[in-house]
Amino acid sequence: MKLTKDILVTEITHQSNKGKAFKNGTANKLAVGTKIFRVKERNDILIAEAERGDIRFYQLVEG
Repeated sequence: MKLTKDILVTEITHQSNKGKAFKNGTANKLAVGTKIFRVKERNDILIAEAERGDIRFYQLVEG
């Protein structure tokens, strides 16, 4: 499936494996500085622009 990056959603600013330390911009696998984008074609997929290439994710909302 061809997907086009659209709006920048966030950038990873912290890395942690502790759930209580998580806040906006925290990841446990993605490196600090990774940018996360919405895509134009679908509302449920995000693209992380990582050093090793783009990674696609299904967007899951918690809360």
